[in-house]
Amino acid sequence: MAGSQDYREPRQIRSDEDSEGDAGDEILRRMENLGLHEAEEVREPTADRTESAETTPEQPSQRTEEQTMQTLMQALLGNFARHIGIQVENQGRKLSEKIEKSDERMQKLSEETKEQSQNLAAEIKEQSRKLEDQGRKSEEQSRKSEELVQKLAAETKEQSEKLAVEIKEQSRKSEEQIQKLAEKIDNQTTIFNEKFEQFQQSIMSEVVGKCDELRGEIAVQVATCTQLIEERHAEVGARIDSISTEIQKKDEENKARFGEIQNEVQEVRGQVTEISANTKRQVEEQVTRKLEEQERKIQELREIAESKVGGGACRGSNINIPASLRFSGHPNENPNAFIKSLQSFFVLSNVREAHKTLLLHQALEGNAKAWLETLCPMPNSFDEFVVRFLDRYWGKEQQMNFKISLMSGYYRTSSGTMRDYAARKIAALKMCSPPVADEEIICILTRHFPLSIQNLLRSVDVKDVEKFQILLGNYDLTFENMNQTPKTTKSNINAMQVIQDTVVSSSKKGGSKNKGESRQHGQDARPRNEGTASGELRGQGYGDEQPRTSRNAHNFQRARSRSPRNEISTRNRTGPGNTPSSS
Repeated sequence: MAGSQDYREPRQIRSDEDSEGDAGDEILRRMENLGLHEAEEVREPTADRTESAETTPEQPSQRTEEQTMQTLMQALLGNFARHIGIQVENQGRKLSEKIEKSDERMQKLSEETKEQSQNLAAEIKEQSRKLEDQGRKSEEQSRKSEELVQKLAAETKEQSEKLAVEIKEQSRKSEEQIQKLAEKIDNQTTIFNEKFEQFQQSIMSEVVGKCDELRGEIAVQVATCTQLIEERHAEVGARIDSISTEIQKKDEENKARFGEIQNEVQEVRGQVTEISANTKRQVEEQVTRKLEEQERKIQELREIAESKVGGGACRGSNINIPASLRFSGHPNENPNAFIKSLQSFFVLSNVREAHKTLLLHQALEGNAKAWLETLCPMPNSFDEFVVRFLDRYWGKEQQMNFKISLMSGYYRTSSGTMRDYAARKIAALKMCSPPVADEEIICILTRHFPLSIQNLLRSVDVKDVEKFQILLGNYDLTFENMNQTPKTTKSNINAMQVIQDTVVSSSKKGGSKNKGESRQHGQDARPRNEGTASGELRGQGYGDEQPRTSRNAHNFQRARSRSPRNEISTRNRTGPGNTPSSS
């Protein structure tokens, strides 16, 4: 646009000059006409004067008119010259201004062109630097992967060597044991030959029966394993198909990206002609090299994925999760305990990380298995499954309901000893996330026991769950001794005082030594309780003096009234001639 405007301006200048020249010509023509007209007028009087020259002398007046006309002509010519000069100056000034503007525009265009070329060169340098950074990153990743492979190979070799050493040691020990057993059998063969034959016959009959049972169980297990292998085969095939489709997508994306990069290189090549041929060739070589490395890595990932999927199916079909470790989603089951048990099983069974997700269908059953089948997408790792599983079955609401159920519970004699009951509840509360503090656990569990036991527990400042369990174990010992050996009420009170003194002393001393001392005190307290009637205990603050509205006190009173049954259960638990011990 600027160039076309500059081209039009000289035409406009020429048109202005032509118009001014035409105006000057018009003025000259008018002056000439005026001069001719005046000349005729002058000539006519002169003719008259020549004719009448003979009579009147008028020559001086004619000369005066001619002089006047000359002066007028000179004045007109001077004005016209000045007018023409002013117009010429104006046109020259305009032309100079236009020339200056055109020079400024040309200078701006040159500066813009220079700046654009500099920006384009900077962009090209930045792109080359980014490509170099990507190359360094890819090299670093390849180096790390090689180190990881070497590390895994070293660990595998070390584990195999350790296993070989352990197997040799176990085989040696087993050989020694077999040799010793053989010697013993040889020594006893001459003495117990007949009995051994009878025993062998009975064993053979039992073995035949067991073999038949085992054949049936093995057939069932083989059928289930075959079914699982078929199911896993379909699942593995689907996973391989999905992985292959993803790899194809990645290949297409890389090809498209390669085309885009080629187009960008061509555009840069067309726009920047000042770049040398060596730089262009280096950029193209770097781009092709990076793309080849990406394609090679994709191929390696494809092979690793196929090998992992194939190995996981074979390994997962050889492991059976025990029925005791399975989770069905029942409200009475603890999800956190299930996860910890499953992790321990995987560690003991030496299950690889890639194979753990294949065993989840065996570990879950019922509603939990249905929930797993509805997940989309499926968990890619066992850690991801743990997060989603705990979010489903062990969230904040479930944990709050679990705590509320524990707060509203109470102890029954059918639940075993008080110490065992407290140990189960403490383990359950420790499963919460975050775990419940010891003081809060003691406060919750204290309310589960009868009011008389609550008063005894609150009379001792216990802030540790281990000492709390020791105190309950001592109470269990005292009550068992009270039921077995009747004595006076004063002895019962002395026994309770001994228990409290024991816990206070153990809380002051601390450590593992406290457990032995507290139990020793509990054993020393037994002789004092001999001869105490179980019926007298209820009259000394263990149920009768407490309000009937307390459900815990009422249940404890009913439990105390069934002393013969408690004696029988105690004898069965301890055995003849044995003294009851803390559970």
